[in-house]
Amino acid sequence: MTAMLAFQRTFRFADVQLSVRSEGPVSTALSERCHPKLPQGMRIDWCTVATVTLDCVAGARFAVGLTLQPAAEAGWEMDQETGEAFDGTSFCSSNGDVAFVAMRDPDWLANRFALRVVDASQGIAPLTVTYEAAEATSPIIQIAIAETMRPSNEQEALSPCFATDVALDF
Repeated sequence: MTAMLAFQRTFRFADVQLSVRSEGPVSTALSERCHPKLPQGMRIDWCTVATVTLDCVAGARFAVGLTLQPAAEAGWEMDQETGEAFDGTSFCSSNGDVAFVAMRDPDWLANRFALRVVDASQGIAPLTVTYEAAEATSPIIQIAIAETMRPSNEQEALSPCFATDVALDF
């Protein structure tokens, strides 16, 4: 398998790495700021989505890895979260700032792109999932990352989680 570090960035709250190992071609990874539409009362300071597209023939296997290393110097703590069709990790700082990193869960990706989950780690990142293509397919792997600094209420504190879910493609 060919390995590719699709996305790597250091944020205030964590080092985030998305890697892909594939038997087939991997398109150039794309990372861009986005502005998901949020309900009134919710607020984020920023949101980024990283996207990787693969080209798989039937029977091809690929592995996706997500590694998150919290920033110790800022007092960030992390916790695993799940939602409808996504898995994520929340980050909370000692001064109340919140951030969230999310990606579609393995079962959703498998159903959406004619894949079979061969192996998947459980629990908080690092997350590693190995897939096998049931037919020729071009799966799209995404992670979304958002942060709200100094949320003034619970709705603002939940905004990064909501924003990452909205930012991920369906």
